[in-house]
Amino acid sequence: MRILESKRKHLELSHRILKLMKMLEVLRCKGYSVLPEEENLRIKLESLQRELDRPTQFKGRISELKSVIQTMKESELLQTQDQYVITDDSAIQTIQKVLSEQQQALAKLMSILNQDNEDLDIMMKGYKERKVLQIKY
Repeated sequence: MRILESKRKHLELSHRILKLMKMLEVLRCKGYSVLPEEENLRIKLESLQRELDRPTQFKGRISELKSVIQTMKESELLQTQDQYVITDDSAIQTIQKVLSEQQQALAKLMSILNQDNEDLDIMMKGYKERKVLQIKY
């Protein structure tokens, strides 16, 4: 119980530190131009947002899957709530395609999150070094 509470508190404090570091970085960079790395990151994030906002992307595929499931229910291909039987090859291919694309999207998201985590570690290291330097003065 104490371990879970400590983990929760650690996570909460980590988020607070991250927010503080973000505010400090914004204040520190106020008046400076955007770095090329930051511009590249902004471009990547905007392209990912455009991909997610496309109507044919996830929302369309989810509604397509819902209609496939509804059709299966109506034709009584679902024998029980725990057991699903799909006999339509095109439906199986559609489901496989959507799941594959979702898996690729999740892998891409994990890659971005891992990179962000590395960036955060670098920021934390810089913050600690800066704090040590300030203490020495």
